[in-house]
Amino acid sequence: MTVLDDVATYLVAQTTLTVGNTTGTLQKAVMLDEYSNTVAVLYETGGLGSVHSFSTSNPVAVVYDQPSFQLIARSTSYITASSAARLVHDTLDGLGKTALSTASTYLSVDAQQRPFPIGRDDSERHLISVNFQAKRLR
Repeated sequence: MTVLDDVATYLVAQTTLTVGNTTGTLQKAVMLDEYSNTVAVLYETGGLGSVHSFSTSNPVAVVYDQPSFQLIARSTSYITASSAARLVHDTLDGLGKTALSTASTYLSVDAQQRPFPIGRDDSERHLISVNFQAKRLR
């Protein structure tokens, strides 16, 4: 599973967000115009390099990966978009060792900042973003 799958699974279990074709309130990897005016989308971002064990074996084993991801919430209402981004921020920020899905355990998930506005899209809907850094056990 990708970090987007893991995070989406966790958010659906912990919040009122739903995933589903064009009707879900949470989507992955692309923000389409045919989605509802109010939607939150998860994107993978660059992340950091893997952390390796101290070992003399070759190759050295990876202990954990450090993926990063972004959430962008969209709505015709600034308050609604901001509330969705804050919900995700408050649900994920500061998570300690947690199984985000049945396939992956994360050592931590940390927000890189509070949700912030990044402008409007071509249809004048508000866009609010928040970025996260994670550590996922291998």
